[in-house]
Amino acid sequence: MKRIMVCIDFSPLTDRILATAKELAQCMSDGLHLVHVQPETSPTPRTVVSNPDSSVGKKESLTRQREVAQLGRICQKLTDENIQTTWSAPAGKIHETLIREAQKHDVQLVVMGSHGNGAVHHLVVGSVAEGVLKGLGVPVVLVPAVVSD
Repeated sequence: MKRIMVCIDFSPLTDRILATAKELAQCMSDGLHLVHVQPETSPTPRTVVSNPDSSVGKKESLTRQREVAQLGRICQKLTDENIQTTWSAPAGKIHETLIREAQKHDVQLVVMGSHGNGAVHHLVVGSVAEGVLKGLGVPVVLVPAVVSD
């Protein structure tokens, strides 16, 4: 049996990613580990002391709290459906953090979305999926953003 890591980004693709992971879990898994990475917003490390009057910091904090709560609800729903599920919501560079999480939780398969960004975006920004594929060495199931006919 395999432990499956499911990468959640709360995009419109999330429901399809979860549906794919559930199908895989029901036939070949010891359980799912859901991961939502809070991306770094700046290249400089976060400070320990922040400006309490900063509306940007408050907005990021509220968004983070909503995402963590939503991840917890998804995990509980899967657990209620008899799928053993754990979750984590670390912060960092997305593909590096996903690789660390997969190693930490000894996963043998990763399920994640492919948003289908164009070649220019891929050239300039890169691809999280490609970073995970190259850096992890376990099979990765990519759920496409658009289903072709």
